[in-house]
Amino acid sequence: MKLFILFSLILIINSADIQTCLCSNLQTQYDCENAVKFQVASQDLFDLKLCIWNQGQCLDLLKDVQIPCSTLEQQICGNLPSCAWYNGSCQTFTKCSDYKFDKNILSQSCDELNCLDNGTTCSFDRIGRGEQSCEEIAFEEDCQRMYLLYKKTICNWNGSACVGQSLSSCSSLTEKQCLQVNAQCAWRNNSCVKRTCEDGQYSSQVQEGVKLCSSYLDIENDQVMYCELSEEGQCVTSDPEQLDRKNCYSQSFQQYTWYPEDQECQKCQ
Repeated sequence: MKLFILFSLILIINSADIQTCLCSNLQTQYDCENAVKFQVASQDLFDLKLCIWNQGQCLDLLKDVQIPCSTLEQQICGNLPSCAWYNGSCQTFTKCSDYKFDKNILSQSCDELNCLDNGTTCSFDRIGRGEQSCEEIAFEEDCQRMYLLYKKTICNWNGSACVGQSLSSCSSLTEKQCLQVNAQCAWRNNSCVKRTCEDGQYSSQVQEGVKLCSSYLDIENDQVMYCELSEEGQCVTSDPEQLDRKNCYSQSFQQYTWYPEDQECQKCQ
């Protein structure tokens, strides 16, 4: 069975109150292979693929694929989020701060573990295998990219350290901060406002003539707002039950999956 990690540039998140589909809920190979676990949004960090299709079912790489880390070679070890290559062997991943490397390879080594570095050791688990906190982030550049959507917490640099700021609205944010939380906010008419489907275009990802459209979590009421591209190419409000096979899972905030027997987009149970 070939195991691999696929990264995506989508900026959405699992909220504590929003239940997304489990790997075992996904009924098609297409949905399974496009499933990612969203833990943190930033302008250039990626989200981890945790599901794999095998023999007609969708498996969770962390829960269902029981492979002893100690038996794996380095390349395969690095592709499993539950394992870590450290001191010349593959070990069960514990937490980022347990891994220390020489300073000249620290940043790259931590990155391979899906962690950031703090100048001495690894820190801040980028893919959420453990609790995430802005205070773990050591450098201003990293801090000013981070937004913990599932906590609705923006990371801010106070001059000497990274601190978390809870958000309940977009109105108090600067233009730079508004871009930082562009999964839920949008800069419009020189002010930061909560986003709409029509704002479903991320400038950092869009090529000329291409409009991206994604569902999102309303920052004020924690309700999912469903969006899809209309036939005219506009990002508009949608009914997830009307989505087709290709868009059912991806455009429903990962709450719905395609049921091939019924040929319907249905909410995961």
